[in-house]
Amino acid sequence: MNRARRSTPRRAFTLIEVTLTLLISTMILTTVMSIFAMMARANADLGARYEDLGELSRAHGTIQRAMKSLVSGQPISDLLEDDDADPDDPDADSNRPSASSIRERLGVEEEDLPKYHFILQHSTEAAQLGVVADDRAPRRLELVMERQPVALAPDNNGLPVRGAFEPVWVSGAGDFTHWALDYVPIDPAGEPIRLIEDAALIDWNVLGHADESESGNRMFGLYEAQEAKDYPMSIFLIVITWDNTRMDWIFEPGVTVGDE
Repeated sequence: MNRARRSTPRRAFTLIEVTLTLLISTMILTTVMSIFAMMARANADLGARYEDLGELSRAHGTIQRAMKSLVSGQPISDLLEDDDADPDDPDADSNRPSASSIRERLGVEEEDLPKYHFILQHSTEAAQLGVVADDRAPRRLELVMERQPVALAPDNNGLPVRGAFEPVWVSGAGDFTHWALDYVPIDPAGEPIRLIEDAALIDWNVLGHADESESGNRMFGLYEAQEAKDYPMSIFLIVITWDNTRMDWIFEPGVTVGDE
C-alpha cells in the first residue's frame, strides 16, 4: 500500500516583507520619475535658453548696425553769434560750448531748434500705466542713422532715418514686470519691429563726458546730443530674460555728420 504523500505547506510573505517590498518599489519608482522630470525640466530650460540666445543674437546685430551708422546734426553752435570768437583759432571747434548749453543761452523754444540726433530718456508708457514709477521706468534710445538697422523698416531713399529702441510693457508690475524691446521707425514712420520678446530687465546706459553730467559721474542714464563731439564715448545695454539669460553689451558709436 502506497503511503499518501503529505504536501509541505508553502510559506507566505509576512506583512512586514510585503510592506518593505512596496516601500522599496515606491522609492525606486519615485527616483526614476524624479530623474525623468529633472531631465524634462533641463530640456525645457535648454530649449528656452537656446531660443533666448537666438533672439538676443538677432537683437545685438540690429543694435550694432544702428550704432555703427549714427548721424549727428550740424553744429548748433553755428546758430550762436559770438563776437569774441577767433575764426583763426585752430582749437575754436573743440572749445565751442555744448549743444545743450547753447540752447539755454539762446533762450528759444525747443521746437525752434533742430531736434537732438541722440536721445536717451525715460520711457513713460509704463509709468503712465502705473506699473512702475517714473524714475524706475526703463529708458528708450532715439537715434538718427544713415540707414535702417532692420530690413523690414521703411527706407528713406538714401537719406538718414530716425528710429528708437523702445522698451514695451508686456505684463506684471514692480519686480515682476515683463518687458519687450521694439525698434520703432520714426522718420519715415513704420510699424514697430519686435527684437526681444520677454525680459525682466532692459537697461540702457552711456559712458559720457563728466562735465555733461549733473552728478559729475561719467556713467549716467539720461543723455542728449546733437553735435558729433557731444556723443557719448560708449553705449551700454544690459538685458536679463525671464529664463535667466543675461547679456552685457558695450557699443562704441560710429558717428558721421549730416542732415536729417
